[in-house]
Amino acid sequence: MTALEQINWMQVEKYLKTDDRCVLPLGSTEQHAHLSLCVDNILPFKLAQDALGAQYPTVSAPMVWCGIQS
Repeated sequence: MTALEQINWMQVEKYLKTDDRCVLPLGSTEQHAHLSLCVDNILPFKLAQDALGAQYPTVSAPMVWCGIQS
């Protein structure tokens, strides 16, 4: 899985000629003791990456932050 923000527009254009699928990872921002506030953003991307692997080459849109814990 390739992160969309790590490739240029020409690579995106080439990809879209063969496939139009894209993974949209969702995450939130909240505290987790000593861990980073981005844990809930890092894990969805990594899970999608592991699940798709090289078997399903696709791109990932930038993370959508869908909430915050107060």
